[in-house]
Amino acid sequence: MANVQARLIANQKLEKQAKINAEEMKKEKSSRKKERIGCIVGTAAGGYLLTR
Repeated sequence: MANVQARLIANQKLEKQAKINAEEMKKEKSSRKKERIGCIVGTAAGGYLLTR
């Protein structure tokens, strides 16, 4: 019986960790996307200023 309870607790902890990891991945993707957009805008602005 104790073995079953230990498995249940372990599964719950794994589920919690998986949820946290998924949230972290969302944040990471979002920050990368923002960084990419900033780089594109910066490059465009720099190119525009160089042609003036």
